Amino acid sequence: MSGDNIKYGNIKGSVIGGKVTGTGNIVGKNVVVHNQKIEQLHPVLGESLKLFSGSVENLIKVHGVPEAEAREVNRQIEDLADEVKDVNPDEELPYAKKSIVKAKIAGIADTLFRVLPSAVETAASFTPLAPFSKVIGESVEGIVKAVRG
Repeated sequence: MSGDNIKYGNIKGSVIGGKVTGTGNIVGKNVVVHNQKIEQLHPVLGESLKLFSGSVENLIKVHGVPEAEAREVNRQIEDLADEVKDVNPDEELPYAKKSIVKAKIAGIADTLFRVLPSAVETAASFTPLAPFSKVIGESVEGIVKAVRG
């Protein structure tokens, strides 16, 4: 299945679903985010992650990131979704959980800085994750800047 007229929210682009089975998937050319994972998240975090994933998908498409690297980014985003599935942004997280979430965001940033040519554009793609700042008690922008160096 392929098409160039797919629109999800403000995100438009081509969709290829030949390797994806089942229902409830948001499918992009190189990134697949499972709706089921998004639906398990607090609505604020789910929407944030959905927008972030779309932003990343767009950058991957525009810059022609190889499929293997795109899959790695997707895996990392899904790991982040798994980590925050029971998190309420209005409740204080234990220190260890905050550290894990920070590390996952830093890992995604590290991978994206390696595979995308524009550091400024890559850093800007993290803007939708701003609600995660409340969860981790530190700005996502600060983590991204620290990874960028």
